[in-house]
Amino acid sequence: MIRKLLNGMFVTAAFLAFAAAGNAEALLHPQLWILGAIGIAAQVFQPLYKPVDRTAPVQDRDTGNHLVWSVYISQAAGIFEAVYFRYPASFEWDGVATFGLLMAVAGLALRSWSVHVLGRFFTWHIIVQPDHRVVRTGPYRLMRHPGYVGALLMYVFTLVFLHSWVGAALALLLVSAAVWRRIRYEEEWLNRHLGEEYARYSLEVKALVPYLW
Repeated sequence: MIRKLLNGMFVTAAFLAFAAAGNAEALLHPQLWILGAIGIAAQVFQPLYKPVDRTAPVQDRDTGNHLVWSVYISQAAGIFEAVYFRYPASFEWDGVATFGLLMAVAGLALRSWSVHVLGRFFTWHIIVQPDHRVVRTGPYRLMRHPGYVGALLMYVFTLVFLHSWVGAALALLLVSAAVWRRIRYEEEWLNRHLGEEYARYSLEVKALVPYLW
C-alpha cells in the first residue's frame, strides 16, 4: 500500500509540475488538485505497476506498458491543452465540469470495485493462477471487463472536467485501443486455460457494455 501511495504521489507531482511549468497560476484552481487526488486513488486501488516493465510474461504482449503510456500521453496532452491553450476557460466550473468530474469518479469507483471483487485474481500481467476460476459477482455479473471500462471512463472524463476536448478525444482513441488490444490477448489466455467455464461466461456476459457489446 505504501509503495502504491508513493508511486501515485510521484506521478501526480510530475503532472502538477508539468502544468506549473506552463502556467503556475493554474495551480491556484482546485481542478488540478482534484485530478491529482483521483490519480493517487487510482494508483492505490489497483495492483502496483512499473511505467517500463521488462518483467512481463510473454503472453502479456507488452499490453501493460501500452496501457500505462496511453494514459500518460493522453493525460499530459489534456493538461497541456487546458493550461497552455484554453486557460482560464478550461478551469471554469460549469455543468460540463461537474458532469466530467462525476463520470471520472464513477469510473474510479467501478475500477476499484472490480479490483476488490476479483481480489487476488486481479493482476497487472496476463496470468492464470493454479486455482483460478471465473468470478461472476459484483460488476462481473454485467460485463467481463469492468476494470477496463472504469479506467476508460476515468481517463476520458478527467479531461472533459478540464474542457480539454482534443485531450479527451485523444484519451478515448489511445486508451480504447490499448484496452481492446489487452482484452484480445487476455481473453485468448483465459479461454486457453479456463476452457469451457470461460467460454460459457463469454456467451452469457458481454465484454464492455452490459447486454450490448
